[in-house]
Amino acid sequence: MAGSIGDVNATNPDEQGPYFLNIEVTGCKGDNTVISDSLGSTFLVQVFAHANCVKPDCTGDDCDLTETFTVSVEVPPCHSYDRVKVQLFNVNCEAKTPETGLVTLEDSRILEQKLEIRQIACCASILEQCLDSCGDNETCKQACQDDYEECMNETLTLSLSCHPETFNMKSHGNWITCHLAGGEENVSINDIDYSSVVLAVGTGTMAPDWYNQEGDALMLKFSRDQVGELINALEDNPSFPMTVQLTVTGDFYDGRHFEAFDTIDAINPGEDKKSNKGAAKGKGHKP
Repeated sequence: MAGSIGDVNATNPDEQGPYFLNIEVTGCKGDNTVISDSLGSTFLVQVFAHANCVKPDCTGDDCDLTETFTVSVEVPPCHSYDRVKVQLFNVNCEAKTPETGLVTLEDSRILEQKLEIRQIACCASILEQCLDSCGDNETCKQACQDDYEECMNETLTLSLSCHPETFNMKSHGNWITCHLAGGEENVSINDIDYSSVVLAVGTGTMAPDWYNQEGDALMLKFSRDQVGELINALEDNPSFPMTVQLTVTGDFYDGRHFEAFDTIDAINPGEDKKSNKGAAKGKGHKP
């Protein structure tokens, strides 16, 4: 009998520890192998169950041992997810490939659904585990507390790429688009609290008008007109062309912060020509 996947839900029993993904499976219970992995914002679980689920040496109608049971998988700490994908494979241990001795996967069932898992207490969870390992050692406990403070105050540097790379102040486009990614940091974009993200140009800041996760990157769209206003506010009489630094900042769900930087070249065609003419006219004149 082929297995099936029923209800899938996530629970956090003590509200501070890790989440558990609970998967209702119909099939042969016992000796099941479970493998889990992170695929960007998707938490993947693979369950390998026996296909031949009958009582030994049984020939009657009640030989089937198929039943419905729950498989619980711990979700990796400090990561958040938007979707869960469960794959149930039926393994026929009696049908081995002669050359390799490997068992055969007879068929599979796949369930993929939207399921938000937001783990907001990563630093607190690390602190709790650290304190549990200290026993009555006060020096150890103080070291745990110091590590916790460092964790909460940590600012990670992510990668940022913004387009257009040349920003025409007279253009009538709608957006400037930035892609935010983890860079060299071992973090997931899905762990970011998107509502905390802001773009800074000089001392001026603005929130994105729109955002969307694309694979391992977060795409952010900012109003082109508003970015232009922030560029004009950099100086009393801005001189073009100029190189402008864009800074995107925000928070992770666990309390840590991030920053990311990119530069664009701002041009103002009318002003550029005046500036260039003035420079050419003055060339060769003695002071």
